[in-house]
Amino acid sequence: VGEFNTVEELENIMIPTSSGNPVRLRDLGRVIDSEEDVRSIARVNGEPVIQVRISPRPNSDVVKAGELVKKELNKVLKTMPDFTAEIAFDDSLFVESSVKNVLRDMMFGIILTAVVLYLFLKRFSATFIVAIAMPVALFSTFTPLVLHGYSLNIMSTLGLAISMGVLVNNSILIIENIYRFRDMGYSPEEAAEKGTVEISLSVIAGTATNLGVFLPVAIMTGIAGQFLVQYAMTIVYATLFSLWVSLTLTPSMAARFKPDKGTPRLGKFLCGWWDWIYSGFEQLFLFFLRRSLAHPVITILIFLGLTFGAVKMAGLIGAEFMPRTDSGSMTVDITLPSNTPIWVTEDQTKVIENHIRQAYPKVQNIVSTIGASGVNQGTHKASIEAYFDQDPERLSTMEMADTMRPWLASLPGVESSVTGFRTGMGGGKPIQVVIKGEDLETLYSLAEQDRDQIKNAPGIVDVGIDTEMGKPELQILPVRWRLSQYGMNMTTLSHVVYGYLVGMDAGKFRQEGFESDIKARISPDKAKDIFKVTE
Repeated sequence: VGEFNTVEELENIMIPTSSGNPVRLRDLGRVIDSEEDVRSIARVNGEPVIQVRISPRPNSDVVKAGELVKKELNKVLKTMPDFTAEIAFDDSLFVESSVKNVLRDMMFGIILTAVVLYLFLKRFSATFIVAIAMPVALFSTFTPLVLHGYSLNIMSTLGLAISMGVLVNNSILIIENIYRFRDMGYSPEEAAEKGTVEISLSVIAGTATNLGVFLPVAIMTGIAGQFLVQYAMTIVYATLFSLWVSLTLTPSMAARFKPDKGTPRLGKFLCGWWDWIYSGFEQLFLFFLRRSLAHPVITILIFLGLTFGAVKMAGLIGAEFMPRTDSGSMTVDITLPSNTPIWVTEDQTKVIENHIRQAYPKVQNIVSTIGASGVNQGTHKASIEAYFDQDPERLSTMEMADTMRPWLASLPGVESSVTGFRTGMGGGKPIQVVIKGEDLETLYSLAEQDRDQIKNAPGIVDVGIDTEMGKPELQILPVRWRLSQYGMNMTTLSHVVYGYLVGMDAGKFRQEGFESDIKARISPDKAKDIFKVTE
């Protein structure tokens, strides 16, 4: 490892020879200060960038991780005033928005429940008690969730939302029975005690039925069990806390509320039109009830027909593990012939980027990655990710993907797939067919036949083959007796050819505090022509 101030110093290095006469490095070849061969390109909105992808640890808080990344990024940018950075896509925003929407709907549900409860009970005190009992039971549920290490994600908040009915149901049963005893002349304390004791067994039994449904889900095994455990356990804990609140807090508050002094003017107005509507539904219900009791055979036949029709209709409902959601992003993956240079792939990527901008004006960012290292990757592949705003008037990303596919199919020599939805589960395509055998060429031929047949089936899109046949290759068949004349063997020859074409590490070059690799290789113009390598 040497440290040089200029390339000229490296050119003047003396190389010893077998004859004893050293030669300078510049006499053996050219020393060029250049860039490494480009094997991957990242672009954001048409501009070349350095792309950094950050993933949170498993079971970590995605929202907090996103906030931490933004905070640290701002610190780094303050130390580099000549650089700019932009967050092209933040998945934590999608998660945060989803959780906030569920919590907002829960708060709206509490308010709506209080209004409906007032319309039925016509007592402000009873409505107030239940309105207090609901959030107490709701927020008490967070304690065991924290002890279990659960996060406030879509599944846990969905479990809380589903539990809203149970949270209010137990307290409504208790409070309604307490006020029934009040109407019978009992004092608030006596009514609270007798009303709770009389109906407590029924409330406990009803709660136990809910636990009997969701406890098996909580201990379910497999992928579904891992996915639903937080959802089920949230409902279990919310149900238990609702029972505890209804048997303790609800009667305690009811015992301390004095009887309501009449109905407020606004309450009379609301209850007046509600009673009028309810009376109409009551009369309609009594009409159908009398008809049903008068013609029991016809009633049974009607419901048997409805049941049979429902069973038949159930067979028409599709099945999937998770519903597809519009996450505001669309991904286009393209594959060109395996020997395509990276600049050709980049040109094709630019064409697709321009089409996305013209076809979908509401696109915010387009992030493209051309070429990559790893399995089934190379300079002939690219991925274009388009991110859109959350405008409700725009097309969904699933609809955008449907309109993109015919246009992509018209591009010659380009295989493509488009994804415009999120399922909540990682992984590849939902249906994968694995063909096994010993002859790779035969397997690939069978895979092509299957692909051509499957892609024409209705409802099937983006059918592709993951495995690629090997790139075009040239085989070097050496003359063994000539190798022995030069003191070489097959292993030595392979190292030499690899070094000529790809480059061999020859040390490090440090200049003004920056370190670069020194590569020894054949001239790039000769490396493009394999026959010149033999010269």
